[in-house]
Amino acid sequence: MSILGRWEFIIADEDKKPSRGSFSILKIKEIPIPPNSIVILLNVLKHYNAEVVDLLISDRGSEINAAVLYSETGKAIKRGEILGVVKISDTSPKERNKAVEIFKEFNKKLAELENGMGNSFIKSQWPIL
Repeated sequence: MSILGRWEFIIADEDKKPSRGSFSILKIKEIPIPPNSIVILLNVLKHYNAEVVDLLISDRGSEINAAVLYSETGKAIKRGEILGVVKISDTSPKERNKAVEIFKEFNKKLAELENGMGNSFIKSQWPIL
C-alpha cells in the first residue's frame, strides 16, 4: 500500500436538518474511488453540527455519494458545507521502493570498501541487520 494518497473533502450535496441525537443519511458530492483503493475517514476536520461516522458507496460502486451522520445538536446542514475529510490510497503493488534500491547500492559499495581495506579494522561479532 502506498503511503501517499489524495485527500478529498466530504461536502454536503443537500440541505438537511437531522434529528437531534440520532443518525441520518445525507447526500454528498460524489467522491471518485479508483479500483484497488482504500478509503480512510480522517478526524482532521469535522463539521460543527454533525459528525460523519460512515460513508456509503453508490450503486455503480466507483464513488461515494452519501454519508451517515450523527447529530448531537439537530441543527441544519446546508448544501456546500464541508463535513469532513477522507484519504484515498492505492493498494495495488508498487515497483520496488527507491529507498530500498539506494540502501542496496550503499551496502554493495560498503562491502567493496571493506574488502579493499583488508584487515585494517576488527569486524564485529554482532549480527548486522
